[in-house]
Amino acid sequence: MGKSTEVVEVMNRRRVNIMCLQETRWIGEGARGLILGYKAWYVVQETSHMTRNGGARNGVNVILDERLLKEVIEVYQKNDRLIRVKLLCGKEIVNVISTYTSQVGLDAEEKRHFWEDLDEVVQGVLHLEKLNIGGDLNGHVGASRDGYESVHGGFGYGQRDAGGEVIMDFSQSYDLILANTWFKKRDSHLITFRS
Repeated sequence: MGKSTEVVEVMNRRRVNIMCLQETRWIGEGARGLILGYKAWYVVQETSHMTRNGGARNGVNVILDERLLKEVIEVYQKNDRLIRVKLLCGKEIVNVISTYTSQVGLDAEEKRHFWEDLDEVVQGVLHLEKLNIGGDLNGHVGASRDGYESVHGGFGYGQRDAGGEVIMDFSQSYDLILANTWFKKRDSHLITFRS
């Protein structure tokens, strides 16, 4: 439970109720109780690519705090890249999708299949329900809002790449926003990886 304990402790300290994780290492699918009353739903298919230490390379996870556990209506585990948890929050139904698309080793056909799967999962959400997607979509949306003013808030970094274009088009087609582009961040928070 090592890393999951660290994650839950951070969630508790920062008062985070819901967290989407990607590239998790548990094998199989199901739910696990964690410390402090948190619970994780996960899916990592045993056919996933394996790392040198035997852990899976793909996998998605949604962790909820104790207060939200009784609000879970449905958990849909599509595959090791997509999981949706549906919650009743007050009078609203909220869907949380944790998703992951890897760039490494995937050909164009596999990437297309991923976007079709995400499309299917999103279409399973009724129009009146709330939708939140937390994930690693492996694209760079850049700083420019040009053509995507309803989706992109203008606070990005660098240039948009082909993966970012797909993310923007997908978001626009479902009337979604890229939440992290709607508020200014410190320069040190704009880059998540530097070689």
